[in-house]
Amino acid sequence: MRRTKNRLRKKFINKVTIAQKLGNMQKFYARQAAILIGDMFDYQYITVFRPSWYDQIDKWSEMSLSDAIKIFIDKFEKQIQKDTGINIKALDEYLKQFPKRQYRERELREPKEQPIRKLKNPETFQITAYKNKEIVKQEVSGEVVFTIQGYAFFIRHDQIYGWVVSDVAEGKRIANSSRYAVAVKNGKEIMEKHIDEYVKRITALK
Repeated sequence: MRRTKNRLRKKFINKVTIAQKLGNMQKFYARQAAILIGDMFDYQYITVFRPSWYDQIDKWSEMSLSDAIKIFIDKFEKQIQKDTGINIKALDEYLKQFPKRQYRERELREPKEQPIRKLKNPETFQITAYKNKEIVKQEVSGEVVFTIQGYAFFIRHDQIYGWVVSDVAEGKRIANSSRYAVAVKNGKEIMEKHIDEYVKRITALK
């Protein structure tokens, strides 16, 4: 998360909370609060939602990723309003009137043509992403980093998540890190732990 001093962070949040009640919002404070809330969302998504989702890998065939994300977003917005008094939807509507929108839902990002670390054996893969509350597919450049029981897993670089490990079969994100080697290590450990459930799920989809 951004290293904004606690005093300033509280100031931005309090200013927006009061402004929403009084109806005298200021663009600067609204944008600063939106950035902070966006950081909170990213942190909760990475540390809470994603681990919970992968802990239920054996139940994926009975679950909907898009529905799970919608529920997560709804809970996040309600928790923010409870903790700070800020209505995220109202804040979002306010910021839409300005040309450059700072607060955003998690959106698909175009990968850089040249990642931080040059891939040795680049290939084109498809990833599963969430955009505008829908599941979509996007082609990305990556390279296979490990194979388990004949199932391949690849790594790519993303502007938001850093190095991301996904499975070739579905293109779903398994692990990520700012460091290439750490992302590979974490992704491999996760899949070695859940490979039986993963194979059952992939087999059922064929």
